[in-house]
Amino acid sequence: LNVGRLAKQKNQALLIDALVELPGCHLAIAGEGELRSELAACAKKRGVFERVHFLGEVSSLDVSELMSLCDVFAFPSLYEAMGLVLVEAMQAGVSIVASDIPATQEILGEAGVIVRPDPRAFAIAIRQVISDSELREQLRRRAIKQAHKFGLDRMVCEYERILHF
Repeated sequence: LNVGRLAKQKNQALLIDALVELPGCHLAIAGEGELRSELAACAKKRGVFERVHFLGEVSSLDVSELMSLCDVFAFPSLYEAMGLVLVEAMQAGVSIVASDIPATQEILGEAGVIVRPDPRAFAIAIRQVISDSELREQLRRRAIKQAHKFGLDRMVCEYERILHF
């Protein structure tokens, strides 16, 4: 699963390329944006169109439900200020494979698999997570624990501490 605006920054084309190396896997992409037709054309060209599911815009409740149903949340962004959807994925206890960028390092810590934003690296990491139930369980536990750092009460306390209220 990937959730995000269909834009160059979000780098969903990487996931389509990675899907070529993941026979039997499907990719669900929730979101809309200017690259939808380009991503569909890419999936057709790569021969994986029947395994890519463009879900369009989905509500927050639907995102939570999708996360509870997926095996891996993939986050291939090229850059982010704050990947809030990573927090949502951690709260859902989903195994995460994400790009090695500063925002993901800060948000995930050890709660996900962080790899260079490369289709082969993503394919290897996704295959590993899918095939290793012990790793999935470790990631799930770490994600839920890490998500608590982004809870409302904790964040308000941290802002108050920083601002010296």
